[in-house]
Amino acid sequence: MGPDNAAHVAQVFAQDVNERAPNGEWRDVRSHLEPEPGYGWRATVVGVTSHFPTRLSASTPVSVDLASGSTLNAVPEGVDSSVEGQATKGAVTYSSALPQTDLVYRPAL
Repeated sequence: MGPDNAAHVAQVFAQDVNERAPNGEWRDVRSHLEPEPGYGWRATVVGVTSHFPTRLSASTPVSVDLASGSTLNAVPEGVDSSVEGQATKGAVTYSSALPQTDLVYRPAL
């Protein structure tokens, strides 16, 4: 028990989930999105970089650069390319990108 008889919870993960930022603070490596000028957003998790476009289409897919040097590109067939993505903490959402379907991408390993 902690202060004021509060319970403590420990979570254990098989991989790194936090890293120390240059300013010395800890940040969650699973959900750190940053702007990618000219494309949208990107996130790097344990050597794998994911790229999320502002508008998802065949010419601007979600792209994943693997540590091996290979790249994987993916876009759902029939996606509405007029839908603009929205980045929130840890996710990029394309609302109604398919009929009655929101596409939500969360970079994680």
